[in-house]
Amino acid sequence: MRLREKGYVTELLAAEAERVVAHHAAAHRNRSLFLWLALSAPHTPLQAPEAWLRRQPKAWDPLLRVYSAMVGCADAAVGSTIGALRRYHMMPSSLVLFLSDNGGPVMPSVCNGG
Repeated sequence: MRLREKGYVTELLAAEAERVVAHHAAAHRNRSLFLWLALSAPHTPLQAPEAWLRRQPKAWDPLLRVYSAMVGCADAAVGSTIGALRRYHMMPSSLVLFLSDNGGPVMPSVCNGG
């Protein structure tokens, strides 16, 4: 079955993660849940929702504004997922790991080295 949803993938994945947590809490209260939320942001192509772009300082380089917006959106996605775990009282028994597949971008203001 194909599924086509409109929206920014980071926000769509976060909404799905919240839905999975809510469903699990309702249907499998005392059973373990393994949830892998693999966000692709920030990553090329550098694109961000307009609402997140508006939050960035206009004086910044346009590329940095987009990158920063992507990081903010990813942070909000993790926050909403953690919020769902808290809402359904699953956080005390949860293990949350943050992993990256690579380093920062090669942009002087956010580069983390060679």
